[in-house]
Amino acid sequence: MPPFVLKAMPALFIVLGLLIVFFAMWDGFETVVVPRTVRRNIRVAPYFFRMTWILASWFTRHVKSAKAKDATLSAYGPFVLVLLVGVWAMLLMTGFALLQHGIGLAVNVPSKQHSLGSEFYLSGTTFFTLGMGDEKPVGALARAVTVFEAGIGFGFLAVIVGYLPVFYQAFSRRETSALLVTSRAGRVPSATGVLQKYANVSSEALREILEKWEDCTAELLENYISYPILAFYRSHQDRQSWLAALCIMLDTCSILQVALDEDEEGVDVQAELTYNMAVRVLVVISTISRLEISTGEHGRLTHSQFNRLAEEVSGPKLKLSSSDEAWTELKVLRASYEPYLVALSQALFLELPDFLAKGDEPSSSPEETVREAETIA
Repeated sequence: MPPFVLKAMPALFIVLGLLIVFFAMWDGFETVVVPRTVRRNIRVAPYFFRMTWILASWFTRHVKSAKAKDATLSAYGPFVLVLLVGVWAMLLMTGFALLQHGIGLAVNVPSKQHSLGSEFYLSGTTFFTLGMGDEKPVGALARAVTVFEAGIGFGFLAVIVGYLPVFYQAFSRRETSALLVTSRAGRVPSATGVLQKYANVSSEALREILEKWEDCTAELLENYISYPILAFYRSHQDRQSWLAALCIMLDTCSILQVALDEDEEGVDVQAELTYNMAVRVLVVISTISRLEISTGEHGRLTHSQFNRLAEEVSGPKLKLSSSDEAWTELKVLRASYEPYLVALSQALFLELPDFLAKGDEPSSSPEETVREAETIA
């Protein structure tokens, strides 16, 4: 090896080690601590999520057992988050090992005492503060780096673990919001179930629930901007998901905007506000996930079904129009959000509810409610 290369080796190892340490710490900070989406091409977390999800998706598509599919999809979110912490820890240990190796070369420590293998072992025991004692740093600078790594390891893991409760609080609030929607959407959740439930209630009650849904979608938007991995966390209950709840919101708001005959309480205005917020959630999470959006008709509602929906939703407080103008306007609104819904549904293996309830009974009976609660418990 040329002499100039030998002279440059210590500096090369030191610089490379420092870069890896800084990169791992900054990526962890941006992923967990910074409350916004960071737009940077070189990041560990997004690529790690993408690669692991490709593997999980491949397994889900090829396995025949429904239980295995559900177990894989349910475990993916929590499992990959734990794995990501391990990846950050591995990067930090590797960076400090390279740093120690470069220092050893610079001060001419015998090669047996600063091989890459022994330095990585020393870095691991230091990072996790094991204190084995069989490998020791040589020289004052190496000892200082060892102390620094012990502090970094303790502090880094403490910060990451400390933010996990914040993440799971966001998950809990998301599930509460989804339950708030599906509980009002009938036995087989759909927009029809929501509208039938409020057909005999005051318009003010419908406007108030739309306002609450707008608050829920605003919080959902903030959570997904901060923690995109939250989209991969699945609901604890069957027939419930954040995507299905968002779909019911959008379907309901779309119908109210175009087909409402009379509006005394500003229902159509609030429906537009909730619709706009929900569409933003879909666009943001689809953009973060880099999904391909295909435009065109998706067949979730035909003209005849729209006429049937307007007939079924009838009451003294809510009347819908099935005119051709309303149908045309509804198609325009649906074209703004259905492609995103379908893309996310296919990518995340989440089912979308229909516009029309498949069951004859729009709401659960008391006996069915008790049985469903016993199943959850």
